Amino acid sequence: NRMIRLIIGLFLSFGILSNSQAQADRKKALLIAVADYPEAGGWNSLSSMNDLNLVTKTLLNQGFKEENILTLTNDKAVKKSILKAIQVDLLNKINPGDIVYFQFSGHGQQAADKSGDEIDGLDECIVPYDSPKKFNPGVYEGENLITDDELGQALTKVQEKLGPEGHVVVVLDACHSGTGTRGIAQARGTTEIMASPDYIKQQQNKILKKENNEMAPKARGGSAVKAASMVSFFGSAQNQLNYEMTDDEGHHYGSLSYAISSSLSTLNSGSSYRTLFDKIRNQMSRIAPLQQPQVEGELDMDVFNGKMLGKASYYRCLKVVSETQ
Repeated sequence: NRMIRLIIGLFLSFGILSNSQAQADRKKALLIAVADYPEAGGWNSLSSMNDLNLVTKTLLNQGFKEENILTLTNDKAVKKSILKAIQVDLLNKINPGDIVYFQFSGHGQQAADKSGDEIDGLDECIVPYDSPKKFNPGVYEGENLITDDELGQALTKVQEKLGPEGHVVVVLDACHSGTGTRGIAQARGTTEIMASPDYIKQQQNKILKKENNEMAPKARGGSAVKAASMVSFFGSAQNQLNYEMTDDEGHHYGSLSYAISSSLSTLNSGSSYRTLFDKIRNQMSRIAPLQQPQVEGELDMDVFNGKMLGKASYYRCLKVVSETQ
């Protein structure tokens, strides 16, 4: 009987280890961080490399293998290389049913919408290393920016290869636009739009019309039935700047990178993305009060698992009246 129990225990242990190994093999990541933009481009330096180190540690704690985490940084993260990293390097590494985590930490900027699908006539863009800040007619008009349309198309290829059993998590720690807001910390983007003054004036007049605000919002990522599901986290609303924060040891991070890392570290097993986002929002209300993080996608799924869960059954904090009561 003792021998039988021992054999059964060994089989169970082997099964648990095999399942854990299989789960780890399913998890793949691509992290892109641009901290030291070229001085000639007009962008200020950021703490994006700190984001990369922090998020890498977090993913390792979440069961990702180091060899399955691809990175692209600074001068290597030009537009062509970023799109290749998604559409070739990452695509070649993943298999149907995998869980993929994609993050960009760097500057964000708005640019003239060329496809006509934006209510305000402006595309939200991530800023690669090789994209200058200033619009210069006939010289540089934002060709090296990666628009939300281009990023969505690239990630759609990933979703299609993953198939319906796969899952994608997207994190953009960059501001997608800016108004006149100013903060006390480093901003990850600009209020300056990559478009001609005439275009900007035309769009400002256009968005005042009611019918222009009735355009149906576009879906990000793949819409095919056979594509993987996707959840996307954004550091701020499209009309806000996205700021860096400083921890108790004086280290600087993107506010979303810090919030998502600290939230994942305290997240219970089997929690949904809805629960994770509520934790992120609560964190950012303290460390980055001038911005509101955003989320898109199917939120009632098991984090880094892709399985559907029931609706959340807990109370959510809507307002902090006092820090002492």
